[in-house]
Amino acid sequence: MIQRIQSVWFLLASCSAFLLFVLPYGLDGRMTVPGQELASLTAKSDWLLATLSTVTGLVCLALIFLYKNRKQQMQMSWIAVVLSLLALIFQIYNAQFGTQGHKFAIGLYDGRLFVGVFLPVLTILFALLARQGIRKDEAPIRSDRLR
Repeated sequence: MIQRIQSVWFLLASCSAFLLFVLPYGLDGRMTVPGQELASLTAKSDWLLATLSTVTGLVCLALIFLYKNRKQQMQMSWIAVVLSLLALIFQIYNAQFGTQGHKFAIGLYDGRLFVGVFLPVLTILFALLARQGIRKDEAPIRSDRLR
């Protein structure tokens, strides 16, 4: 199970999905006290993003244990890609066009590292790399040739 490369890719995709709870992607524009520094936006700051990242991470973890059913792994990996894409779209929409005064931030800002916007992209990349690994495992079986 773990010796297959797609299991490693799915584990990395799951970790990057769960890292959305830790690494910020923007600044919360609402200041409760004047002069106070702005709070960071993470997956914890919105229930929809928290749900998307949790489900994505759990799907990727579940896919590791579906190693005997490659066809189902291939189909469910698309679910992980779509959920990550939705998380990315929501992050950008919430930070740029949200009505609550949020600010989009990438890189270093006020001594904090804002790289959370790249995590859904990494999740998509890792899920697609896992799909490629599944496809490579499937090719010798379809050609009736064992490794």
